[in-house]
Amino acid sequence: YTIPWPENHRFAMWKFDDLAEHMIEEGFVDTADEFIVPDLPPHEWVLKVHDRDYYYSFIEGRMDEDLLRRTGFSRRPSHEQLVRRSLLEVSGSVLASRLALSHGIALHLGGGTHHAHVDWGAGYTCLNDLAVATRVLQHEGLVERVLIVDTDVHQGDGTAAIFAGDSSVFTMSMHCAQNFPFGFKGVKNLGYLGNDESDLDIGLPIGCGDVEYMAELKAHLPKILENFAPDLLLYIGGVDVWEGDALGKLNLTESGIYERDHYIVDQAVSNGVPIVCTIGGGYDSNRQRLAYRHSLVHRAAIQVWGALQEEAGKREGALQADASFL
Repeated sequence: YTIPWPENHRFAMWKFDDLAEHMIEEGFVDTADEFIVPDLPPHEWVLKVHDRDYYYSFIEGRMDEDLLRRTGFSRRPSHEQLVRRSLLEVSGSVLASRLALSHGIALHLGGGTHHAHVDWGAGYTCLNDLAVATRVLQHEGLVERVLIVDTDVHQGDGTAAIFAGDSSVFTMSMHCAQNFPFGFKGVKNLGYLGNDESDLDIGLPIGCGDVEYMAELKAHLPKILENFAPDLLLYIGGVDVWEGDALGKLNLTESGIYERDHYIVDQAVSNGVPIVCTIGGGYDSNRQRLAYRHSLVHRAAIQVWGALQEEAGKREGALQADASFL
């Protein structure tokens, strides 16, 4: 998903390659060949969510300059490369969703483009990957009810707008209440921001730390899983909640981010709900530390998966021991 990019651009386009390299260096995979690479998606997938005129104006490079400026990508070396990597990221989330249904957990080294609306993008997102994944799997009859848990520091306004009034999708956004996309009412040319509501919005105060954050999460997620009973959980594990993030206003430590990720994955697995983990936002000039923070959700998921396999092995051993007495 990484393409040539200005080094001083706010969006860390290089983080996707950095994360992949980090996962190899840390021994989670041996070589890059072990990563499952998506193909470009058919247009029909994206059009299940996005307006036809908006979509084709984006992929054909004729988008209105104002709409392009909204995305944050008006300054880009190659529009063609931006389109391609955006489409691949969407396809990656569809692929990860299929894999989650087959294996229980799937880890995506990108994804979480939650500001993209039906006919406009914002906040460094042009196409809404999790919305497309949801609609594709629903259309194919693979799932009926999808839960989207978004813990990026910024509200998932695009996802909220896309699924507003749709009882088959529950959108939960846990974010800083005084951060983008809020705070623009009355600001010229920015009135389109901050108007969307998720099924559950948990707006946290500036400076919220690990303890308060986890208390809020634990107060809500188990109830949603029980009452909504999803067939699939799509998770955005944004690391812009970190205490030193350039665009975040919360105070989570790296340990707190890991605890959050581990809890959410464990809740899904414990309830028998397949989960897709995407990385969401993260803004830091220290590339190594940013890659590490984005790896936390993958580390947490791998730990949960390992514990699950260990427990399954113990049960199998107990069954074999019982059988020996028959």
